[in-house]
Amino acid sequence: MDILKQKHLWCSAAFVAAVMAGSASYGATIELVTNGGFEDGNTGFSTDFTNANGGFPGLATVSVLSTNYYGITANSGSSFLAVNGGQVPGANPSVWNQDIAVVAGTDYTLSFALGGTSAAPLPVGEVSVQFDGLEILTAAAPAGASYLSFGTSFTAASTGTFSLSFVETSLGFGGNDYALDDISLTFDDGAGGPATVPLPAGGVLLLSALGLGALTRRRKAA
Repeated sequence: MDILKQKHLWCSAAFVAAVMAGSASYGATIELVTNGGFEDGNTGFSTDFTNANGGFPGLATVSVLSTNYYGITANSGSSFLAVNGGQVPGANPSVWNQDIAVVAGTDYTLSFALGGTSAAPLPVGEVSVQFDGLEILTAAAPAGASYLSFGTSFTAASTGTFSLSFVETSLGFGGNDYALDDISLTFDDGAGGPATVPLPAGGVLLLSALGLGALTRRRKAA
């Protein structure tokens, strides 16, 4: 099912600022993701990995932590999802998954932070972000204990409840450890924004010329 009419991609704060400056005012911003910052602990999401539920993650395991994980801590707040990647070729497991209800014709904005660790420089964690099984964004963690912020926007072409998933595409042993934090999917509940022009049938991801630089937030080991 083709549920995405249009997609815009960014990985820089400059793009967000430019959009906000050039757009008419919106109503309230509504958050659709539950516990995207993991401050409520190990709740609100499912995973194909083993869930260590607060323990230090082993191979192909995730865990909500509030402590140091190979040099990285939370991007904001006190908690984050620590991921110890898998090494099974072709498995492509879902690291994090949540069902989201959307309405056709509504514009949605996704953002999140993906963190690297100091465990090993390579391979870094890589994910494919998918909505109803359709890839809307790919992201790679930095090779070191810091975060990169990513985001994308799209217009829903169908009304219903669909799966928002972070699917691991990286593979390796002795590395492939990363962090996921601040997952957010929002829409503006009000008029006044610019109309979205749908892409032609079969349209591909439209890259923004303003989104050339990645926003990196360096973090110190605890």
